[in-house]
Parts: sequence; structure tokens; C-alpha cells
Amino acid sequence: MLSAGLPPIGALAQTTTVGQLKAMAMVSGAPVPDKGKDESPKLKHWDGSSPLTIGQMSEMQRKKLAEDFLARHGFTMQEPAIVAAAPAKEQAPPAPAHLLSFVAIYGPRALPSVDLTLNGTFMTSKVGARVQTGNLAILIKPAEMDGTVHVEIPERLPHGCTAKTAKRKACRPIEPVSTVMRVGEALELPR
Repeated sequence: MLSAGLPPIGALAQTTTVGQLKAMAMVSGAPVPDKGKDESPKLKHWDGSSPLTIGQMSEMQRKKLAEDFLARHGFTMQEPAIVAAAPAKEQAPPAPAHLLSFVAIYGPRALPSVDLTLNGTFMTSKVGARVQTGNLAILIKPAEMDGTVHVEIPERLPHGCTAKTAKRKACRPIEPVSTVMRVGEALELPR
């Protein structure tokens, strides 16, 4: 039995839900412009003291029609901004010099062995042998005194040069080197 003055229970539930939805949809604050709409184009001032001729109207209409046609097809009559030229590439610094040093000379006097480092890389070789790295060839010969070796490096082209480019000033051959070295001494050789 329902009382005549009260609405049915289902109606109360619906009014509460509708009231809650209305409360959630309420927004306060300044109106936000719709970003989907294009703003009207800015109008230019026309000086009314000079009369508008039919030729001027025709030219304005032609420009407007051309702009509208191009805009519909994804083009514009405005020229793109000129981009500044990219800065010139900086030249890479020259390659560092080869660094040769002898760590130890040991073994029989007739044919000793040598431990050396070339550009930080440890190597072992026999006296009389040739050590080759890139364009650098090192010939290790026995020396007159104990604890020393005679190092010969033949003439070679600088790093990055070939026989075809040898005529350029930067690709002139590097002078040969002939020196006696002791253990612990270091020798810098241009690349």
C-alpha cells in the first residue's frame, strides 16, 4: 500500500539521478572560445576619400577567389619564412700524433725482444722485425749500446692521404725518422 501523497520509489530514484547529472554538468567561470571555429580575418582600413573603381573591385575579387581556391586545396599565397643558412661545419681537429715508447728490452744479445707501446697499445716484437700500424711502419734494429734500439721509420704519406693526392700541400710525404731510443723514452710521430 502506497500513500497517495508520495511519489513512487522509482520516481524518487530518477529525480535524484537527474539532479546529480545536472549538478555535475554545471560550469562556473568565463566562457571558453571554441577553438574549432576560425576567427574572422582581420579587416584592412579603406580610405573613403578616394573612390573605389571597378578595376580595383575586380582585382580584389580576383585575389579573394584565388586565395579561397588555394586554401581549399591546402595552399597559401604567403611566402614561407626564409630559414637562415646552417652554419658551416667546423673542421675536425687534426689527428693526434703517434706515441711510441719502449717498455723493456730483454733476451739474448744476438736477437733481443722488445716490449713497446704504440698509441697506448702494448706490443711485443723481436729486434730486426717490422711493426706496422695503418700508414706507420716501424723497423726496430739492434743498437751499439746495451739497453737501446735503433728505430727507423720510412717516408710516408700523412693520415687520410693517398698516392693520388700526394701533390696537395697537406699531403706532402712525412720525412723519414732514424733515432736511437732507450727504455722509458717516448717518441712523438706526426700522423
